[in-house]
Amino acid sequence: MENNQLENRIKELERELSILKSGRVESLILGNESSFYTPNGDHSYNSKVENPLNESEERFKLIFEKSITPIMVADDKGNYLEANKAAAEIFEYSVDELLCMNVADLITISTPNAASLFEDYIIKGEETGEFGFVSKNGTAKIVKYKAVRIKPDFNVSIMMDMTEQKNIFEELTKAKIQAEEAMNSKQQFLSNMSHEIRTPMTAIIGFSKVALKTDLTEKQKEYITAIKTSSDALLVLINDILDLAKVDAGKMTFEQNAFEMETNISAMLQLFDLKIQEKNLECIKEYDKRIPKVLIGDSVRLNQIFLNLVSNAIKFTSKGKIIISVRIIDTKEDNVTIEFAVSDTGIGVAENMIPKLFESFQQATSSIARQYGGTGLGLTIVKKLVELQGGTMSVKSKLNEGSTFSFVLSFQKTNKVVESELTIPELIPEIKKIKILAVEDVPLNQLLLKITIDEFGFEGDFAENGKVAIEKLQSDTYDIVLMDLQMPEMNGLEATEYIRKKMNSKIPIIALTADVTMEDLEKCRTIGMNDHVAKPIDEKLLYKKIVELVIKP
Repeated sequence: MENNQLENRIKELERELSILKSGRVESLILGNESSFYTPNGDHSYNSKVENPLNESEERFKLIFEKSITPIMVADDKGNYLEANKAAAEIFEYSVDELLCMNVADLITISTPNAASLFEDYIIKGEETGEFGFVSKNGTAKIVKYKAVRIKPDFNVSIMMDMTEQKNIFEELTKAKIQAEEAMNSKQQFLSNMSHEIRTPMTAIIGFSKVALKTDLTEKQKEYITAIKTSSDALLVLINDILDLAKVDAGKMTFEQNAFEMETNISAMLQLFDLKIQEKNLECIKEYDKRIPKVLIGDSVRLNQIFLNLVSNAIKFTSKGKIIISVRIIDTKEDNVTIEFAVSDTGIGVAENMIPKLFESFQQATSSIARQYGGTGLGLTIVKKLVELQGGTMSVKSKLNEGSTFSFVLSFQKTNKVVESELTIPELIPEIKKIKILAVEDVPLNQLLLKITIDEFGFEGDFAENGKVAIEKLQSDTYDIVLMDLQMPEMNGLEATEYIRKKMNSKIPIIALTADVTMEDLEKCRTIGMNDHVAKPIDEKLLYKKIVELVIKP
């Protein structure tokens, strides 16, 4: 019962008590305002009520005794004068036992400010609050009360047992804390696993790229390409799991940058050219020319959605064609709504299996999982990425005829001009002078970085942890630092904090991180790192960021 309900009940009691105190008894039963009894000489009787005073007293007694609301009356010293059955049930005493007790007998020592509460309850006479007590049977309880002084020498209290509600609230609070701790543990586990798996993968993929640049026989090239392809597939799996965890934790964020949609989609489709040719499929792109050239949105997430859908279409189509359709379905002054669709002539899905497609770790049938592989995470992530951006997703499919996966997203219009991506320029003398301090504890990754830096034509120096890196920065001059995050003795975050706060150095620092959770990237930015590159390292991206940070316009 809330405070206003308690107050309404008090008002009813005050009304009854004022009737008794003044000697004027309204005929509440008959609703006749002219019927009253005044003991000072003016006697007036309603023909239907012989004694209104007795009638009202009886009615008041019934209200008091039969009320499901606990009601108690105490004198100015806290001794209970009256108590109804509902009050006795809360305290687990009989009414007679309660009438032999004092307010202080029920307020437990565990109640905060018990002495002050008792004083407010008795002396002030009007107070709303809670107090804890132990019932006759030893049960710890909490009561919410509203106390109102009726006369100088007594007050009335209306109460409600809040024990169950308090217990439920405490259990929910405890469950919430446990859930948050579990989520934090999950995020930490994923961060650690990401690092542990990506560290050897960095070497596998990196050295595969290096090997493919050397003179190889066709057989050797075939073997190393297979190693790199398998490693790339494993990397996709890791990214899917991390993305799903970020979505579930509510930590997925979306950028709002200007980009050229048609250029973006065309570049994405080029990644599948070789696979489409291998399977002898026809790829048709239908692009609506009414779509503005430049739009505001998250081009990276759009690519991620498309990559999943196109990859699935190619995987499950052995002959026929893939159709990529991009068309405008609504346009307004500030934004456009676009429908994207990927259709194929592949194996299709039975209608009753379509709902399962978007469930985590689910595929339409077990035979598909065995024949085509995959984790069943791609479509789950795609649907969540679309819906988190305010879009919708749908699928139409017929078994053995093909499928169409479509989604609708809105993008803001803009007059901005998109700057072209920085291409890798020829190694001019100015750029060749760049001196890099690479901080990395894994010897294989050090070797891989050395090869990469040498190919860039830069000068490289190496440190196995943050402590050694600081010593080198204090004794030598560098243009930029490539900083791994997890290292022994002093990790990358600790080293960067020292460089920024203790050394007051503004040298550009790029994090080389196998940890790609939002928490880790936010830590990098907060601590003072200028940028990051995820492992396994994209050489072109690393080169681009080094040049941008060192050779600033």
